[in-house]
Amino acid sequence: MSFVGEVNKMYSRVMQKIKETQNLSEVSQPFKQGLTIESYLG
Repeated sequence: MSFVGEVNKMYSRVMQKIKETQNLSEVSQPFKQGLTIESYLG
């Protein structure tokens, strides 16, 4: 497996997780607002 293939698999997994949590407003709201983890945690 190439490095690019590994990155693509990881990216797909992350996007799937984000889709699964879209209905949880406390999780999806920071992403919708474009905030980073650092600014979300304050």
